Amino acid sequence: MPLTFVRHHGKLPLPVYVSVEGPKGLRVAGRVSDGVILGTGFDLRVLQWAREQIARGAAEAGRDPAGIEIMAAGMICVDDDGEKARKIVRRRMANRAHHNFRFTMTTVPPEEIAGVQRFMNAFDITRPLEERVDPDLITDYLLQRFSIAGTPQECISRVRELEAAGVRRLMVTPPDTIYNQVMEAWAKQVMVHFPKT
Repeated sequence: MPLTFVRHHGKLPLPVYVSVEGPKGLRVAGRVSDGVILGTGFDLRVLQWAREQIARGAAEAGRDPAGIEIMAAGMICVDDDGEKARKIVRRRMANRAHHNFRFTMTTVPPEEIAGVQRFMNAFDITRPLEERVDPDLITDYLLQRFSIAGTPQECISRVRELEAAGVRRLMVTPPDTIYNQVMEAWAKQVMVHFPKT
């Protein structure tokens, strides 16, 4: 039975977004969705890989992949002390990274596989969220891929890279322990540089 979605609520169009990460899910999204919430982080190489999977699905359904929006999703932390921001976000983004690599490491560059495998082997899902892995096992690659963390200027630069790559929407999650503080800094120091178009 083919997937179908109700695309209207009353007289208003209702865009349908799906949250997927793997190649099969991305191809399905290309066949049926208006947009994809991409939980694979903010790495531009992975973004390109995801677009290719979405385009394959769109081609199968005779759709134009250019009309399917991608919303990149990951963790954020902004602080005047960039190292502090990256330290804070490490534990929280570990869960997101682990979720991505449970079934495949297809999108991990060869030079990063050993570090990601050490991280995965040590990850303990039975422990509380912030204690599931030693933060020292979260490699710079994982931190860069699954978070935008640093000084306001560093965060602005990362968002500009995504904007230049055609990403128009972000789904961001700040650390729970300083949620309001980070969201306020993100709004006032980062997103103010990206007026809504």
